[in-house]
Amino acid sequence: MRRLNTVRTGYLYVIGGSLLLSGGVLMVLQAVVSFLYSRHSADSGAFTVRLLHWIINHIGRLPLAVILFTALSGGFFLLRSQKLSDDFKALLQASDELAANGFFKELEVSTGGELGRLAANLRKLNKGQQTKLTGTAEIESADAEEAGWSSEESMALILRMKTLLRLLDELKAAEGEAVQVDAVKREAAGLERFLVNLIAKC
Repeated sequence: MRRLNTVRTGYLYVIGGSLLLSGGVLMVLQAVVSFLYSRHSADSGAFTVRLLHWIINHIGRLPLAVILFTALSGGFFLLRSQKLSDDFKALLQASDELAANGFFKELEVSTGGELGRLAANLRKLNKGQQTKLTGTAEIESADAEEAGWSSEESMALILRMKTLLRLLDELKAAEGEAVQVDAVKREAAGLERFLVNLIAKC
């Protein structure tokens, strides 16, 4: 069954259907024109009779039939092949996005056969690429979290820095300078140990 459901047979079906529809519509038009001509043939001055006589004398019945059949066939072919054209455009857009970004957002194909299998293969590739990209993003996020400081450590560092600055401000206006200097030295030593521990973790 797969051998019959191909792009070639799809276009063959579209062309055959367009020709059959055009033939049917042309037969209906011929019957309608014959009915109108027979109804108004007694009145030679009627617009319908004069129009038909002009067409027959200047264009001819056979050339007119060929022109109408060709125009109808082309119109029906364009209408019936639109589905295949839309599927080709969707596949082309998905493949372009896959080549440029490594993945595509969506792919909808209304026909089956070769185009349906091609769409299924592209969806499998897209799913694999999205899984890889998601795994890479998770690994990079985990590495960034391991390499960075936690919020508690950052807050502790900020508090120590504020304490050190406050002690230095108090040192300027204090009378017991020796006591304040000892406090500043202790705070600076604690801050140094804290930074050494953070560097060791990184």
